[in-house]
Amino acid sequence: MNFHMALRFLLELMMLVAIGFGFYNMGNSFFTKLLLCIVFLAITIITWGTFGSPNAPFVLQGYRRFLLELAILFVSIGFMWILLHPIVILSFAIIFLLNCYFIS
Repeated sequence: MNFHMALRFLLELMMLVAIGFGFYNMGNSFFTKLLLCIVFLAITIITWGTFGSPNAPFVLQGYRRFLLELAILFVSIGFMWILLHPIVILSFAIIFLLNCYFIS
């Protein structure tokens, strides 16, 4: 179980990097790139910390938690798809979904 939790944490960090890098690339100037990156990373981190993390104050259960995880996963995979090679993204998605299956 500890291996799966450590893997899950690393996958979540990779998703945050992908979201930050994706929103950074959407801006035109350095200021807008930085602003988009910081704002949307903050939104993602606050949402996950409030509803999705294991020690969250308002833990979502069942399909609501699954939908939150899926939304964050699809946003990060979408940005990875644009920025990286598709085989890397498909491998990441499969590892993430298998890890979710083994944790629950």
